[in-house]
Amino acid sequence: MILRRRTKRRGDLIALITEILESVNLKDVEATGPVGVRQRSATTVKLPKTLHTKLKRTALERSVSMNALLNGAVLQHFGKQG
Repeated sequence: MILRRRTKRRGDLIALITEILESVNLKDVEATGPVGVRQRSATTVKLPKTLHTKLKRTALERSVSMNALLNGAVLQHFGKQG
């Protein structure tokens, strides 16, 4: 929901997620599920190959899902957690 409110045009979501993943330290992000979401719907985002590899590698190293790591990065980026 946080991301949807900040995007208006097609392609904005990918640009915003890319910016977030490049701005946070994935090794320090608190991996978490979505906050305050009653109904969930899936969204597929095509990340640049290098960013996808970095997210996947870090998730494996930390034994968390890529989704939990991405959720934590979004929350951290927008100041929703420590």
